[in-house]
Amino acid sequence: MKVIEVVWFTNSRGCYGIVVGESELTKERKAFISLVSGNDEVSDTQYALEYGAVFPVQMAQRLVELLTQGGT
Repeated sequence: MKVIEVVWFTNSRGCYGIVVGESELTKERKAFISLVSGNDEVSDTQYALEYGAVFPVQMAQRLVELLTQGGT
């Protein structure tokens, strides 16, 4: 899977990442979210792609609605 974008978040409990990847065969894009070690960006990115939870586009759209329009 080709990495399109990576966003990292950190707090006192650890490092979290959202990785957007694109299938090299189907060109389908998916986002994966995962807790990672925070020690090595390359291996953390790969870990999120392999073991992270799929972050559905519908949920991303819903979050944007909630943050910008106060959607219910």
